[in-house]
Amino acid sequence: MEESSEDEGRKNRRRLLLLALLLYAAWFAYTHRARHSAAAWGHRWAARFAASLCKAIGTALGLTFRVEFEDAEGLHGGHRGLVAAVGPHGVFPMAMLGFGAFKFRRDCGFGEPGLVDLNARFAGASIVFLVPLVRELVLLMGVRDAAKATLRRLLAAGHTLAIQPGGIWEMVMCDSSQEALYYQRSLGFVRLAMETGKPLLPCYSFGENQLFRSWGGHGLRLWVAKRLRIGLPFFHGRWGLPLCLAPRPTDVTFVVGRRVPTGAPNAKPTEAEVEAVFERYVDEVCALFCRNAGKYLPPEVAANGLQIHRIGQGVVRHARL
Repeated sequence: MEESSEDEGRKNRRRLLLLALLLYAAWFAYTHRARHSAAAWGHRWAARFAASLCKAIGTALGLTFRVEFEDAEGLHGGHRGLVAAVGPHGVFPMAMLGFGAFKFRRDCGFGEPGLVDLNARFAGASIVFLVPLVRELVLLMGVRDAAKATLRRLLAAGHTLAIQPGGIWEMVMCDSSQEALYYQRSLGFVRLAMETGKPLLPCYSFGENQLFRSWGGHGLRLWVAKRLRIGLPFFHGRWGLPLCLAPRPTDVTFVVGRRVPTGAPNAKPTEAEVEAVFERYVDEVCALFCRNAGKYLPPEVAANGLQIHRIGQGVVRHARL
């Protein structure tokens, strides 16, 4: 009799699990297109709850996130939408995304003046939209699929588009003692800005690299990144624990720089034109770093300056204070 009761209990649990999986699969299919949508996603209460939870976690972990504008008045300059190139990515962009993204959302109660006016959407790797619960969180944050058609749709709708050009390379090569930004040889983010006639907006997250410490295996990790476009997470966080997602207590300051004009829309910019705009952008990124690194980075890190890498070419600029 007892065995029969236990068997029935196990069957009921399996039925409930199967029902839950089927319901989530239906929800997943119903919301599948949200990752390509320009509209805000999710109810206000859900965004407020997620933002409150992120803030509470950040406070408990000793992580603070604040924003500074170098040119708040001239930020928009009559343009509807900008291409914001954000970096460094860090091992995980925990502060920049997890504890900062909700400051860009107007309706969640945590929006910050200046940021909400950007009406921003963040470009994210397609794989994050396949992870249950993570996909819902990033959609609430305003992250959308980095497919080129989606990025164009977001810009056409008047959104500022936040892109992390370094992506997995900055994740793999993150060094808490040396600030570095990585750029693909194709400079896709510059081409996108030029094709749509949107100014580039340099943004730097001071302290992002110091949240975790990366360790070893760079050769293997680069091999995987180049061939599979996946960044293997070799790092340790608080208390020196490997793969620990609790960051070291850090004050992160997100500095929004000055616009870099790209001219009128240019459907087919030449390589020389793309490189010229990129050089102006790098000039502004380096200047932004030099103006702020001494205030927002540990002195020994600031003294090492900022390395600008072109993937496949190595260091092409080294800005020093």
